[in-house]
Amino acid sequence: MILFVVPTTSAAIFMGCRKHGDKVVPVLGVVGLTILVSIAVYETLVHSQLVMQAHAHCDRCAGHSDGSALTASTLLNVLGGGFLASAHVRNYLLCRRSNCTHDL
Repeated sequence: MILFVVPTTSAAIFMGCRKHGDKVVPVLGVVGLTILVSIAVYETLVHSQLVMQAHAHCDRCAGHSDGSALTASTLLNVLGGGFLASAHVRNYLLCRRSNCTHDL
């Protein structure tokens, strides 16, 4: 999923910044992408390596947790998605305000 999100969001941010000159859109987008990519890297590399080194399983990964879906990873993914959504909404509002069309 992250392999789809990074290029499409980067293109949308670049187009919005180029058309409108607004600096908030790229800042929101870069913060959101940084959070999402960081969590993906942590979950893929660090977390799985820690579990493998311990020759054990992670209760949360195995579905034996206390039933709470509110983990740090989940909250950070939601936070990163919120930053991306904010960047897209701001870009959309700037586009509507200036009646522009984004030609590729």
